[in-house]
Amino acid sequence: MKFLVFVRIVTVSVLLPCAVSGADTASAQLYATLAARVMQAVEAHPRVAAAQATVDAARAQRRAANQPLYNPELGLEFEHAENDTTALRLNQTLDWGNKRIANRRVAALHVRTAHAELAQVRQTIGARLLGRLASYQATRDIERNARRRVALMRQFAALAEQRSRAGDLGQVELNLARLALVEARLQLSQTAIRRVSATQAVAAMAGAESGTWPPLESTRIAAPHGDLLAGRYLNRLPQVRAQRMRMAAARALIDVRDRHTRPDPTLSLRGGQEDSSLLAGVSLSVPLYLRNDFHAEVEVANAGLIRAQRLAYHTHRLARARLTAAASRLKLTTQAWRAWRETGSQSLRAQLSLLQQLWQVGELNGAEYLVQTRQALATRARAMELKGQLWRAWAQWLAASGEIGRWLRAVQRPSAAG
Repeated sequence: MKFLVFVRIVTVSVLLPCAVSGADTASAQLYATLAARVMQAVEAHPRVAAAQATVDAARAQRRAANQPLYNPELGLEFEHAENDTTALRLNQTLDWGNKRIANRRVAALHVRTAHAELAQVRQTIGARLLGRLASYQATRDIERNARRRVALMRQFAALAEQRSRAGDLGQVELNLARLALVEARLQLSQTAIRRVSATQAVAAMAGAESGTWPPLESTRIAAPHGDLLAGRYLNRLPQVRAQRMRMAAARALIDVRDRHTRPDPTLSLRGGQEDSSLLAGVSLSVPLYLRNDFHAEVEVANAGLIRAQRLAYHTHRLARARLTAAASRLKLTTQAWRAWRETGSQSLRAQLSLLQQLWQVGELNGAEYLVQTRQALATRARAMELKGQLWRAWAQWLAASGEIGRWLRAVQRPSAAG
């Protein structure tokens, strides 16, 4: 089952380290540290350990499937009559339909499925951890912005108190300055609560405090776009590969069930003694599948294959939609962040400095200063949220394209080289 779909996809230059030019050494080392920490947290996660246990169980099942189906049976006969008879019998049921080979094939496919599921769990946890780190650092930056606002409002309120005592400011504007300080402090407490929640989310995922993680910077998120074949990414996705292996295992199980409709004969060798005479004999018995021919199990296996095929199609379609959405989301977020870095960041710093100067020299009244300062600080907070959205979009793209493992290994190379 092949799906060839062209979509507008974001490509990232960091996936090919040779394409990254002008990367700062400190930034490269920071990313290498981040990658090492993420990979360490992923490997220590309980879900990864559980998935690894599933792989180990599948391997054990493969070893079990490689064993012979039937053991020999040894029997001893003794009869005391007119003529005493003593005989030894050896029975061996034969795997007439090569059922062991079919079982081994199914078990091998289950091992490959378990490996794909393990890769999927690692990918999911890694992407989710990056997303939670992005949310944490965004809330931390927003909290810093709120502290900056408290500091500005404290200066504003102090200057308003001085002007009020000098008779240059009315009671209304003085109350406005005091309320602005109270509002800034309330906002700071709300942002601190969100930061604590984000910290707990990271700790629950990684088992480590958020503050010990290196900061997330956008220097290695470059998103030129082009028309690429979606199948290039989809066919590498672990969930797609796992479902494909399940489909192959379901098909192989049909062969197993079909082979079980063929009876296995039992060969018996008998030797002994009756009084002074020696006894020797050979017998062959075959079960008769009259009451149960085991074809119902074949029908069950056929239904299982149909189910696996439908699930494979659903998984592929869902992965394709997720890939397209993640590519578009990353492209739009990258464009917005680039625009902010090129123009908005410098303009905002200049605007805040200018507003403070105009207020201090009396060119702006209190209400005008508050409105414009709030707008500037709100813009900065939205920019910090945008940075978090950029990293979450990046993590979602890595998960949707199956590139997170390659990216982590690529950015970890500087530390290995050093």
